[in-house]
Amino acid sequence: MKLTFKLILSLLLVATYNLLPDAKYALGIEVLLILLVGIPHGATDHLLFNVFKYNKVNSKLSFSFLLPYLGVMVVYAIFWILFPQLSLIIFLIISAYHFGETQWFKRFTFSSNNLRNTFYFLWGVSLISSIFFIFPNQSFFYLKNLVTVDFFTSFQDKLPFISGLSTANWVAFLFYTKERFSWVSIMEFGFLLLTVYFTDLLFGFVVFFTIWHSVDAIKNQIETLRKFKPSFSLIHFIVEALPFTFISLFGISFFLLIFFKLDLKISYVTLFFIAISVLTLPHMWIIERFYRN
Repeated sequence: MKLTFKLILSLLLVATYNLLPDAKYALGIEVLLILLVGIPHGATDHLLFNVFKYNKVNSKLSFSFLLPYLGVMVVYAIFWILFPQLSLIIFLIISAYHFGETQWFKRFTFSSNNLRNTFYFLWGVSLISSIFFIFPNQSFFYLKNLVTVDFFTSFQDKLPFISGLSTANWVAFLFYTKERFSWVSIMEFGFLLLTVYFTDLLFGFVVFFTIWHSVDAIKNQIETLRKFKPSFSLIHFIVEALPFTFISLFGISFFLLIFFKLDLKISYVTLFFIAISVLTLPHMWIIERFYRN
């Protein structure tokens, strides 16, 4: 999706949010975006696995894919129950790298893997920490059942330093690599933060996750899969993603039911976040291997 179109679509979503008679209606938009774009962008991991494993595009489901994929999900779900604070930290760190990787994978290349990985991570840390910094109260509301008050207070005190340092470093990286569109990239990042600022933490993040992250991920996947199967199109992607999108929705529903049965007294947003993280962790592993290959 072209940058201009993403900007316009994001602006329309921000305007829609601010024109809604009640903020609760925003939940419908958030769920719709996640259903239409967010979950499907990770529903073709089996195709990507077959590409870097067998060098061809097919829908085959092998044990070498299913066992580690499902195994990671089960282990991480148990980990969330036993060690919620540590699980959150792990997920935020991995997500920071994953967001940066998808955002910049097709933009430009780096002279070394370490430089590339550092840039990906810094960009993601800058985005996530800045979002938390904009909405500290909402952040604590959603995370209060996962972290202690002392931990969050300490984290909140460090946010200006983390956000400022990570932002300064990835901006310096941009100019160090002599990237042609450095100023455009900086303004794009500022626009993402303004999107969050003029909505709220949840809505702003969903706009980023779907319009800026998931759409780019889908585009990257289709373009790369065409190298192995020239006829592969968006229609093929949708067809391949539909079954696993429905399976994912069933899995999330089952996951939420278990947590409700355990009576952990966690907000539905936090529970949904945990469910998405359980699905996302093995997806990140697949995407990392896919991009590397």
